[in-house]
Amino acid sequence: MDTMDTNDTAELEISSLRAEATPREKIDKAGRNSSSGNIIQRRVGAALSVLAVALIVVFAWREASGASSSILNTNTTLAPNAGTVYLEYGAPWGRAWLNGESLNAWQTESNWQALQLRVGLNHFVYVAPPFPPLRCTISAPASPNDTCPLITHFSAGDVIEDPSLGRILNLHATLNRLSPAQLHALIKTTDDALSTLQPPSEVFSLAPITLEPGDHYLDASNHIQVASHILYAALTLQVNTNPGRAIPEPLPYTPSATIPCVSFCPPTPTGDPLVHFVATWRYFSAPRAAPFAEGAFAATHLAGDAVESIMVRWNGRWQVSFIPFTWQAYADSLCAQALVPLSQQQRDFPFGGAAVGIPSMGCLFTATTDSGRPGAIFLLRCGVWTAVNAAARQMALPFPDASPHELAIAANE
Repeated sequence: MDTMDTNDTAELEISSLRAEATPREKIDKAGRNSSSGNIIQRRVGAALSVLAVALIVVFAWREASGASSSILNTNTTLAPNAGTVYLEYGAPWGRAWLNGESLNAWQTESNWQALQLRVGLNHFVYVAPPFPPLRCTISAPASPNDTCPLITHFSAGDVIEDPSLGRILNLHATLNRLSPAQLHALIKTTDDALSTLQPPSEVFSLAPITLEPGDHYLDASNHIQVASHILYAALTLQVNTNPGRAIPEPLPYTPSATIPCVSFCPPTPTGDPLVHFVATWRYFSAPRAAPFAEGAFAATHLAGDAVESIMVRWNGRWQVSFIPFTWQAYADSLCAQALVPLSQQQRDFPFGGAAVGIPSMGCLFTATTDSGRPGAIFLLRCGVWTAVNAAARQMALPFPDASPHELAIAANE
């Protein structure tokens, strides 16, 4: 029988009941621990990136607006009139917005009212079709980054003459900024308005007149023609489009400076423009026939030219009216302008008196002698000066003798 040796030592082994992890499981566990760390790092990085972008946007906006912390502070105290702005050279139908709020631009401009800017950057929009729209920025106080066009040289015609009283924003709604197509359309509309004028018959007439055989008229080449049979003539008014015929029109409130006025003259800063138009003769062989010729009002540079104020409006197309048309002054100027060749060609003759009459019927001029007695009498009709009496014929001027029909007209003036 075997017996146990009491000198043997017993050894106990404790082992886990959980199966030992395989090499693949050990790798997966290490990967999960690493992924958790990466997710935390990515979230922190994303948050920092968003914060950086936000800071960049804020600083970029601050830089673009040109606004400093002192300007953006609504408690900033502005210098007197640093936020005062006036409007000039706008259109009556124009619309404006300041910082998104609508305002009556024409009422503000025409009544010489001022806009008050908020502290800092202000956004201004002006729309007056068919002129180009204006979108700009203007700051209070002024910033070198402002984009609104300002009038920098003040004159007596401006709303203010002292820059310390504020700024003047130039709305640029002037006819010289129209596109060629729109300028052409405006000229056509103005011509139509001129053709429909109804002048007082005792001062002016646009109705056709009759030329009897022997009557004189001036053609387009300034040559004197004689009617061989009954003709008809009508005085027409049209907008000038010839740059060579431009009138040296004084600048508003600056008489010492002039600018060539071809079709439309510069307006006053808050007023209506002027139109330069010309009176010419058109000749017809029958009352309703097409004109076969046309000629100047007189053989004198700018004879028949005049400027008048017009009211221009836009409602999808041009609208033009005269405010008002000074017919008496225009009639007097037409006859007076035509007297220039008389004074130039006979300088030694003591001309006195003045031309009178209805220009479309004829301008009659009676010269007076030193003794004050009536002297030579001349008639201007259809562009031609004619000698009416013996005293006029004795002056040896290059004027033809008046026809019997022209003598009868002179007798009735």
